[in-house]
Amino acid sequence: MVSKNEKIEIAGRKYKTADLSDKAKTLLEGLAKLGAKSRENANMVEILTKAKKAYMADLKGEMLRAKAGFDFSE
Repeated sequence: MVSKNEKIEIAGRKYKTADLSDKAKTLLEGLAKLGAKSRENANMVEILTKAKKAYMADLKGEMLRAKAGFDFSE
């Protein structure tokens, strides 16, 4: 929900959200939801990248153990 006292800036001009039309308020709320979803997706990419690197490190260690016949983790 858009706050009554909130202001937004578009192209260098500031507008009170209370003065916006209902359609503009709906669009603004949609934009806020998209921004939140974008941040959520960016965080998920970071998490998955960390997981990928961990899996790759484990795989590399497993391959070295298999090749050398020695467990390097101990």
